[in-house]
Amino acid sequence: PPEGPGPPAAGDGSSAASLQRQRGDAMLTVLHAAARSEDVAVVRQAVESLGHRAICARGAAEALAQFDALRPQLVIVDTDIDGAGGLDLLRKIRTSGHSPWVPALVTAPASAAHAELAAAQDAGADDCLVKPLEAATLALRLRGLQRFAAVHSSLQGIVDNVLEAIITIDA
Repeated sequence: PPEGPGPPAAGDGSSAASLQRQRGDAMLTVLHAAARSEDVAVVRQAVESLGHRAICARGAAEALAQFDALRPQLVIVDTDIDGAGGLDLLRKIRTSGHSPWVPALVTAPASAAHAELAAAQDAGADDCLVKPLEAATLALRLRGLQRFAAVHSSLQGIVDNVLEAIITIDA
């Protein structure tokens, strides 16, 4: 039999948060730029089941404003947002200056051609999923991207300490 607690029940945010604290994982703020309400529901459920905070934006302008204001640790961008503006949004996030290292997951319609998914990666996507989204698959991808976010946070702390030391030496 497996050791330790099993995975949290779907929709049981308190169990997920408890498991997350036991493992030492930090809660992430996840920004989701979505085109369809169905996608919002699936993403919110997956994000919250992992003990994270889901922020949903219904347009590229709103998403960029939320990104600037909240500085999320993970971004999910629907390629269909504002027509086909999801990749433009992702490019703006990547060049915003806040952090080019924020993990980004792009969701695309099942009809998306290989070239469209490659364009998403060229725009800065770390991973791609085709719709319709399934909560279990999305949760697995989010767990992987959570590791990227943790590594980034650790590296940012090291860089900050080095810069502080350099400034102290120069002073």
